[in-house]
Amino acid sequence: VREQEARVPCSCIMKVDPALPPRRIVKAKSSYSVKGEDTSRSCTIELEPGAVVHFFGVFDGHGGPRAARYCCEHLPMLIAKHYATAPGASRAGRIRAACNSAFLETDELFRIASPTCGDGTTATCVIV
Repeated sequence: VREQEARVPCSCIMKVDPALPPRRIVKAKSSYSVKGEDTSRSCTIELEPGAVVHFFGVFDGHGGPRAARYCCEHLPMLIAKHYATAPGASRAGRIRAACNSAFLETDELFRIASPTCGDGTTATCVIV
């Protein structure tokens, strides 16, 4: 059986407004690619006015596609959310802290959303 690649475009720029509820995203621009258990995503995240970064992620699903797709969908938004409250004097330090928190929260949220799911994923991400 030959797998076919599906591309799902989505138009948004992610921006977290600290005055809004913690998970509210104001804007976002994304593109997705899905092939079997694997998913990739690239998007632009506006962390704060004047602070725009580009997120690129490849999620290699194991045991099924659900964990990879969940991480692909939620990880960039959670990075943006955690950046708003991340400690650090530099942007790089705050991004690093936000990524650590976002990875941990993504893992916890997936376990809550899919408690009987045996899926897993690796996540290789770059923020520039």
